[in-house]
Amino acid sequence: MKPKIAIFTTISLLCNMLLPQPVSADAYIGDLERLHWLCSDYQLPVKGYVIEGWFALLNRPGLQSQLEQQLQLKEGQQQGQLLDGSTLNSSLLRNGQKYYIELQLITEHLETAQHYYALWQNFADCYCIKKPIGVTVIAELPEVLDEAAMTQLSGELQQSLQMEQSNTVAEGQTRQICGYSPQLYHTLDIGGEKINCNIAFVQQETKTAVYLATPVIYQQY
Repeated sequence: MKPKIAIFTTISLLCNMLLPQPVSADAYIGDLERLHWLCSDYQLPVKGYVIEGWFALLNRPGLQSQLEQQLQLKEGQQQGQLLDGSTLNSSLLRNGQKYYIELQLITEHLETAQHYYALWQNFADCYCIKKPIGVTVIAELPEVLDEAAMTQLSGELQQSLQMEQSNTVAEGQTRQICGYSPQLYHTLDIGGEKINCNIAFVQQETKTAVYLATPVIYQQY
């Protein structure tokens, strides 16, 4: 019996090594919570959260069922609402030898955002996908910030995040700051630089929207 048990154990270990391995969800919600608590620290009223990502994977036997099980979605394009009113959009399409996956959650609820962020980033890391899941926390100030106020607030936010290599771009009613924060985990390599933090101010008629994102703001605003 012992040789059979040894052979079975070896085969099981090899199978586990070949399959994507699950990772604790606690490793992923930290980035989202850091941005959420940053809004609390500066009394920025949070209006909602956007979680999203895009992937392409080479097809192989059994991949479709694995994707459906791990991402909790069906093949095709799906649009709908969750029970808490959150909007969930997903797309799982096969084209030639690749599966193309698009995921987007728009929610007002932190717990829902945490769940899908952990689920999707866990999937991305299991399959060694280098493009991390995007997280955007959207806050809204009931006033139009002038240039001096935006400069002060953006400086305080950058200081709180210990941002390095930050770049600021102003265009019309929008100001964007990109850089690297050692407090955030997932990063993108853009032009040879590590980027994992994106702050944007958008002046509107009677208010100012503030976007705090990692690694960058993926969606259009």
